[in-house]
Amino acid sequence: MASNALLLTIMIALTAAPALAKDYVVGDETGWRLVFNYTKGFHNVYTVNEPAFQQCSVPPPSEALTSGKDKITLSTPGKKWFICGVGKHCANGMKFEITVES
Repeated sequence: MASNALLLTIMIALTAAPALAKDYVVGDETGWRLVFNYTKGFHNVYTVNEPAFQQCSVPPPSEALTSGKDKITLSTPGKKWFICGVGKHCANGMKFEITVES
C-alpha cells in the first residue's frame, strides 16, 4: 500500500444494537468514496456532526443528498457521520459513522 494511502475504519453505528457494529479497513493510493444506494424518495443522506448524529438531529432539507446513488469522497482524516433524515429512520438505527485515518 502506498504511504499516502487512506485507511478507512468503517463502523456501522447501530443505536439499537451497538454490539453488532463491525470495523472494516480499506484503502489505497487512489482514495475512497462512499456510495449510498437507496430508493429515491424513500431515504436520503445527510452529513452531520457528532452531536447531530447522537441526537438524530436532521439538518435543513436543502442539505440532503437525495439522488438514490449518492457519492461522498473521503479525502481527509477524521470521523465522519451520516444519517437518514426520513421519518424515524435515524432513531431506528439508520445512521453511519466512519473514521478515516491517514
